[in-house]
Amino acid sequence: MSAKAINQFSDTKGIFKLQDSDMKKLEEVMLKLPGKAETIINNYLHTKGVKLYITEVKKRMPVGEKDNKKSRKGYPRDHAKFAESLISENFNLGFVVKTSHNPFFGYLYFPSFAEGTSKRNVPNPFFDKGEEIAREKIVNNLLKELNEEIEKEA
Repeated sequence: MSAKAINQFSDTKGIFKLQDSDMKKLEEVMLKLPGKAETIINNYLHTKGVKLYITEVKKRMPVGEKDNKKSRKGYPRDHAKFAESLISENFNLGFVVKTSHNPFFGYLYFPSFAEGTSKRNVPNPFFDKGEEIAREKIVNNLLKELNEEIEKEA
């Protein structure tokens, strides 16, 4: 995915890419796997990492108190927290998580602003909170994956 394509998602806060602090933690182990580390990292991020990220975001996703089982034409019956409401797109050493268009969950349309719940409510930046928790777990799991590969080669 090009830098221009990544920038189009920059307002969603659903972008996960390895930051400098993450790379410093991984650097020593990566040097022991020249030519393999990037592939291992991408494989983990694009399978297990994105699932972990979505799980952590959904754990924090607010659910209204109203009966959400009413169905209107074109709108889902289930709440976004319990449905396939988030999708991902992969890029090198990262991924983007965004709201699904089918089914459409309008109240998740601007997740970085936590808008859509109600004008009376205080914004709830659940994407940010989920990412914060997921990032630490993902980086620790990446260290584990890389170390296991080093042990296999030894």
